[in-house]
Amino acid sequence: MLLADTAGPMVIVDGLLAITALMVTGNIVLLRQGKSDPGQTTEVGLVLIYLVGAYTVAGSRQVAICRAE
Repeated sequence: MLLADTAGPMVIVDGLLAITALMVTGNIVLLRQGKSDPGQTTEVGLVLIYLVGAYTVAGSRQVAICRAE
């Protein structure tokens, strides 16, 4: 995310695509091993945390790190 200032906002998109490719590859490996239900909770959590991290650096830090009570 720190590279977005010098390299442009496409670095954020490229990172998201790389994470997605790793998740898809991992699920393909699980399916080939015979595990019919790889689950998606971890994948959704990973994408959300990546996007929160990107928003922390590129957007409003106060909004990204606030917590609900």
